[in-house]
Amino acid sequence: MGGAAMGDSGGDFVPGMYLKHGHVITSRGCIKERNCWFCSVWSREGEIRELPITNGWIINDSNILACSEKHIRAVFEMLSRQPKRPVFSGGLDSRLLKEWH
Repeated sequence: MGGAAMGDSGGDFVPGMYLKHGHVITSRGCIKERNCWFCSVWSREGEIRELPITNGWIINDSNILACSEKHIRAVFEMLSRQPKRPVFSGGLDSRLLKEWH
């Protein structure tokens, strides 16, 4: 038992632990200044941290667009090799979208 649903602050992502095949987490945390009233990610996990990228097509990051361009491009590259179309189930903060995305 564990994971974010149990209040864990979230360490590195381990494929197959807590999430089924295809699901990945490439970053934890969020931009503290967002402080969204409906979300506890920034207080539970802290500032954005980029994690090692593992294979999968369902991105469960809380705020992947808050990551560096280098990290996001690496995630997009990984997604291009997957057997299914990507799903951004953690959501996307439209305020952070840029032309190159």
